[in-house]
Amino acid sequence: MVLERRPDALLEVCRTLATARLLGENADPAAARAALAEARRILDPLPDVPFLTEWCLIVQADHELAGGRADAALALLERATSPAAQVLRGRALLQQGRGETALAEVEPLTLGARSDVSGIEALVVTALAQESLRQDGAALLALTRALQAAETEGWVRPFLRDRDRLTPLLERYRTVVMTPSPLVDRLLTPSTSRAVHQVALTDRELAVLQLLPSMMSNEQIARELFVSVNTVKVHLKSLYRKLGVTSRREAVIAGAAWAADRSAAAPTA
Repeated sequence: MVLERRPDALLEVCRTLATARLLGENADPAAARAALAEARRILDPLPDVPFLTEWCLIVQADHELAGGRADAALALLERATSPAAQVLRGRALLQQGRGETALAEVEPLTLGARSDVSGIEALVVTALAQESLRQDGAALLALTRALQAAETEGWVRPFLRDRDRLTPLLERYRTVVMTPSPLVDRLLTPSTSRAVHQVALTDRELAVLQLLPSMMSNEQIARELFVSVNTVKVHLKSLYRKLGVTSRREAVIAGAAWAADRSAAAPTA
C-alpha cells in the first residue's frame, strides 16, 4: 500500500476521525468517543490545522446530536463556519423543535443552483423543518429539490442521518408526486445504510484515494503514480461522484469509512 511508505500524523487523525464517525453511525457511542479522543491526542501536539480542529468539533457535535444532546452540539459549533457545521446546527435546532430558526440557519446553503452534499443536506433539513411547521407543500418542494440534485449523481448519504424522520415524508412524496424515483425506493429499503459504502473503486481510483490524506498536490500524486495530472483529475472526479462528496477533505472521510466498511465485510479465515 502506498500510504504504508508515508506514515503521517495528519493522515492518522483523518483515519481516526473517519472511524469515529463510522462508529457513531453504527450506534457504538463508546467506541466512537474513544476514537475521537485518540484523534485529539494525536492532533493536540501538532501545529494548528484549522480544518482538522473544526472537523473534530463537527464529529463530536454529530455524536452529541445522535445522543439527543442538541444543546451540547450547538455549544461545540458556536464558532464553526463551514457548511457542514451550518447543516449540523440546523439539525440540532430542529431536534430542539425550533423549526423556524433551523430554516434560517440553513437557508444560505439552499439558495441558487447549489447541488453539493452540504446543499442537499441543507434541503433535507429544510424539508423536515417545513414539515414540523405543518407547511406540507413547502416540505415536499424542498425534498423534491434535494432528491433531484442527489439523483443526478446517485448520492444517498445526505439522506441517511435523518432517515427515520424522513421516511413519512418520502412515503408522502411517492404518493403525491407519483414520479418513479429509484433513489426514493432505495431510501425506503432497510439495507441502504450499508450499501452507501459498497461502491466499486478501480485500482487507480483506490491508489489516488490512498494518497489524498498525505496532503500531496495533484502534480505530486501524478508523479507518484506515473500518470498525467489530467488523469489524476479524472480519477478524483470519479471518486467524488462515487463517494458522494465534493471536496478532498470529504473524500478522505468517506474513503476511510468505505475502507472500514470493506474490512468489516471481508470474510474471516
